[in-house]
Amino acid sequence: MRPTPLARARALAALFPCVVFPCVVFPCVVALCCLAFLLTAPAGAQPVHPGAPGSVPDLPAGAGRIHGRVVHPEGPSRVAGIQIALYALSQTGPGLRGATADAEGAFRFDGISSDPQVVYLLGASYRDVPFGQRLVFGEGESELEVLVEVSDPTSDPAGVSVRESTLRLDWLGASLAVEETHDLVIAGSAVVFVPDEERVGDDALFRVGLPAGASEVDFNTGSFGEGFEQRGDDVLYWGPLYKGDQQIRFRYVVPLAEGRSVLNPRLARGTQRVTVFVPSEAPAVEGKGMSAGEEVELDGRRYSSLQRDLAARPLAGDGRLELVVALPESRNDPSALGITRADMWLELDDASLEVSADLQLEVEGPHRLAGTPEAPLLHLELPPGAEFSGLSPEAQRLGAAIGKQGGLDLLGPIAPGEAHIAFGYRLPVEHAAAVTELDLSFSAPVDQLNVLIADTGIVVENDRLHRRRPFRQGTRIYLHREAFQVEPGEVIELSMVPIARGEGSRRVSIVATLALATGCLWFIFAPLGVGRARREGESESVPSTLSEREVVYDHIRDLDDDHETGKIDNDAYERMRGELRARAIELLREEREARESAGVEPAEGDRSAEAAADRFCPACGAALTEGWRFCAECGGELPQPTGQSPATQSAG
Repeated sequence: MRPTPLARARALAALFPCVVFPCVVFPCVVALCCLAFLLTAPAGAQPVHPGAPGSVPDLPAGAGRIHGRVVHPEGPSRVAGIQIALYALSQTGPGLRGATADAEGAFRFDGISSDPQVVYLLGASYRDVPFGQRLVFGEGESELEVLVEVSDPTSDPAGVSVRESTLRLDWLGASLAVEETHDLVIAGSAVVFVPDEERVGDDALFRVGLPAGASEVDFNTGSFGEGFEQRGDDVLYWGPLYKGDQQIRFRYVVPLAEGRSVLNPRLARGTQRVTVFVPSEAPAVEGKGMSAGEEVELDGRRYSSLQRDLAARPLAGDGRLELVVALPESRNDPSALGITRADMWLELDDASLEVSADLQLEVEGPHRLAGTPEAPLLHLELPPGAEFSGLSPEAQRLGAAIGKQGGLDLLGPIAPGEAHIAFGYRLPVEHAAAVTELDLSFSAPVDQLNVLIADTGIVVENDRLHRRRPFRQGTRIYLHREAFQVEPGEVIELSMVPIARGEGSRRVSIVATLALATGCLWFIFAPLGVGRARREGESESVPSTLSEREVVYDHIRDLDDDHETGKIDNDAYERMRGELRARAIELLREEREARESAGVEPAEGDRSAEAAADRFCPACGAALTEGWRFCAECGGELPQPTGQSPATQSAG
């Protein structure tokens, strides 16, 4: 299935590390996130109702309140009727509510959670420019008052300067993925913004040039993608830019040939400094007129750096850098890449199926492998509707990217030997009672496939995978299915069927349990009635505790099995087993005391039952093996069955 441009952009953004913006620019980002839901409606439209089909849920409920005013230097008449959006980020998911400023610019949001763990993003839009703030309740606070200041923007770029430009390089197969970040300084108090109708000339607020051969240009990197424009090899930014410091960034891909290639991006006029980050383990990059800087760690990966002070040594000509990249010998041979082990962790709830994949890779031969977007080294097909939720840093380093036809492609470069990648995605489900199906397929052979499903009350159906013992991981119990020698392109069809939890099924379970218990009681007590008929007078002097002890022993065995398979935790197991052992010991003592006081010897038929009952120590309740004379748990001497010979006793 071929993804839409928007879906592809969202997926690409999910694969890269999160972008951290300075505090000054954060309100701008906040506002855009909020207003995307509310402020695209035509003028005069009602605010979005959170309960509308397909909308974001309402804000988390509580006793909190956020109120405030939107103010403009020229008075409240300029802001009356402005749409306000309040977006919540919490552990239970997002929430959204809209409001409209009154004639004085006032607004309020009542009945919302005041939990300090909930982050609120408040946004308003004035003349197509978003304004916003980040809000959090303090401990014990239930009311927040906020002032949202808006102003008329200016389109004059004179107050915009570039303090530093940074280029971060990452290998993507036989290509380079380049991320440009530009630190801007905005003088003055007004927001700088060029509206759409004025973007006809070249007077952009910011302008740089792409290197030769650049493609896959992506502006959806956390900055305002709507403010960017690509014209040929030029990238322009039209705003908004706010007072103080602000970062803007974008990404692109440049193909490289084996041997030496030149990367020549053009920087913005007036840039004061440039820094280039190169992965430490990657091939060397030389920068004309640049000196080596410090090694740094970015997103868990080490980078060396090249630097140049452009204020002291400006670039000649049209302001282009000259970076020489040496690409070592590599080959595009997917047959040399195999998957030695694939672990697929699944967790199904009422809303989605969460899938976390962990793949162990191995490259055969002496050469590095490097693929292309058209011919990747490894392709992992994803189910329709799946959304990426994360990608490990090592997978990014090995060139994992969204494929042109959807799914995840691995482009490399990958060195000979072992490698490892991990990624996750989310698949929405229709409703809690629906059957969820998942097809797993790999373009490379898989030596061992492990499917590990969180036991949330489901039945797993598949003919290809064989069952393994469940196990505990943290606080969860996982069902384990396994397969060996999965062929390239082979489809593993997996069905997860929720166990019915309705009232009707609960009643059926209760009735079935009672019926089974009645049958078990009859099976246990019927032979005892026959025994009492054979031994007149014995039933009054010796209590019928043997049958109850047998039931207790059965419970202990079942409890041991449940603990071994991870269905019950250690604390509950120890507590329940201790109670059962204490009851078994009590019953055993009662029975023997009753027989001794009555002077009744066990009948021959009961001797075997007593011997079977003596599988547990009367002192500590530990399990015993037939013929033992001493308990292996507490060391206490054990009573021997009547009639046992001294030779047998000494053998214990």
